[in-house]
Amino acid sequence: MAITARGAWECIKRHCRELGSDIQREPFTVAGIGDMSGDVFGNGMLLSRQIRLVAAFNHQHVFLDPKPDAARSLRERERLFRLPRSGWNDYNARLLSRGGAIFERSTKSVTLSREAQALLELPQRRASPVDIIRAILCMRVDLLWNGGIGTYVKASDERHVRSAIVQRRGTCGRPPGACPGGWRGRQSRLLAARAHRICRRRRPHQHRFIDNSAGVNTSDVEVNLKILLDAPGREPVTPGWRNRLLANATDEVAALVLRNNYLQSEA
Repeated sequence: MAITARGAWECIKRHCRELGSDIQREPFTVAGIGDMSGDVFGNGMLLSRQIRLVAAFNHQHVFLDPKPDAARSLRERERLFRLPRSGWNDYNARLLSRGGAIFERSTKSVTLSREAQALLELPQRRASPVDIIRAILCMRVDLLWNGGIGTYVKASDERHVRSAIVQRRGTCGRPPGACPGGWRGRQSRLLAARAHRICRRRRPHQHRFIDNSAGVNTSDVEVNLKILLDAPGREPVTPGWRNRLLANATDEVAALVLRNNYLQSEA
């Protein structure tokens, strides 16, 4: 169903409409945590033809594409999505824009192109993967799409946790418009929200951090249907009939859940 990504996307679309932009019709830039083989990241990065994915990283690789062609890069992301266990190293490097690169996180240091250096706003030409990932998390982009596992956002008064070497301070001056995904980071979200009046680019930006609730909500609806079908006093149903009924309800369940996600972000 790709419901978690679709639910988060409903929240993002509504949030961006509030800021005066339509991400289904207007180009927008994205930095990402994850890769196309991941459920949330992969499905999410196919939900608009206007996505300009300029940077991303997972546990193995870092991906940089300073000025991507939206249509061409979408087709390549679709290919990776269909490719079992794909990684950023499977991306066709010939399709990257000028100055783009894909490299392993285990590399000691990387010589950046001038285009990548400008994209990341790094003063040095040579940088470690850790420095580059930190720069990605604080880039000037419209959306930070967190489809990976781990905490990459910390408050200024929180210590670094063992599993996440690269963190983003909640008071960072250029947070993105929306940041779905990730299980933790509550304190930094609150700090960013409180600081939103002083974080401005071309127009004031609010900070809306979105918890992915669509998957859980789908389970709730599915469980309720199963309870109904197994209710005492009912005529017993055959497993085949029951399973066909549940499968036929998929689209209606998805519509209810996505509407809930929209209303939750509105609230």
